[in-house]
Amino acid sequence: MPNGEGVPDTFPPLAKSDFLMEKRIESIKSIKYGMQGEIVVNGKTYNSVMDNLGLLDSEIADVMNYITNTWGNTNDKMITEEEVSEIEKQTIIPIFIIHLINFVQFKKPFLCSS
Repeated sequence: MPNGEGVPDTFPPLAKSDFLMEKRIESIKSIKYGMQGEIVVNGKTYNSVMDNLGLLDSEIADVMNYITNTWGNTNDKMITEEEVSEIEKQTIIPIFIIHLINFVQFKKPFLCSS
């Protein structure tokens, strides 16, 4: 994996990755929040889990800028801490709406079981 080629049939490559370069927001979200389920990278389907790495927005921007400019990738538009933090705001709104709809329908707050 030090060459960005991933692990065959388990973890997708970062090297020359169409997903990484064409799905900027999804790529940032995967580092910020983790990811699970199917994705297609360079025409191949992967179904695995990536945990939330617990990074600050500035660190996520640094990681994204590194991987989008290494291993055959070229990114002309650098990812900023502000861009990463905006993605967080976009994600919070749907969660709020789910809570609001649940409250209106069932007259009780949404509770997550642990």
